[in-house]
Amino acid sequence: MAKKARSWKKLSDQKRKENFVGRGETLRLFTENFSAETPEFMVLSVTGEGGVGKSTLLRRIEHLASADPQNATVIICDDKQTSPVMAMGFIAEKFKKDGISHKEFDDRYKKYGELR
Repeated sequence: MAKKARSWKKLSDQKRKENFVGRGETLRLFTENFSAETPEFMVLSVTGEGGVGKSTLLRRIEHLASADPQNATVIICDDKQTSPVMAMGFIAEKFKKDGISHKEFDDRYKKYGELR
């Protein structure tokens, strides 16, 4: 029986993981934060020039955070959310899909959209 070929996406993802270097200190700090009884931070911001590995780093962090025992909800905002308000709305929508909402925020965000 012939072995099933892996998809281009899987091959690309595997190559990306193999070629990912550096940022070890950032990954260590992030992992230690989640291992602590009380995390120091709950929001992580990654900035930098294009092509330096921000997206790859965020995917690694997402994998670490969503794996057991952390099982955290990870929401990645990008340059499509061009303001803090848009990022907050994006995050609220992602939480809502997981059954988490805050009525007061939702009402105010809706009102903001109407006034805008």
